[in-house]
Amino acid sequence: MAQQQSSAASGGWFAGSGIGEMTARQWYVLLVLSLVYAINIADRYVISTVMESIKNDLHLTDSAVALLTGTALALFYVSAGIPISALADRYNRRNILSAALVIW
Repeated sequence: MAQQQSSAASGGWFAGSGIGEMTARQWYVLLVLSLVYAINIADRYVISTVMESIKNDLHLTDSAVALLTGTALALFYVSAGIPISALADRYNRRNILSAALVIW
């Protein structure tokens, strides 16, 4: 019992489970994926920030803007997400993420 408490008290992400602390490579992957996610969110905010200018330049109605930013984006995510998730079950996820980043 004292052995279990001391291993849990020693720290680590999953103390007492045998997984141990994160390696430098795991921290690197976490940092890179977090930065990509942050850029993705910033990219969405940039579009919404300049949407009024785009709307005026292209003479779009509010309905057209809503269609472009809502429905079209949702359909794209669904139509791309299902095949990509099937690929992720069969192939190397690292390569799939790398290809997605290059395409983006």
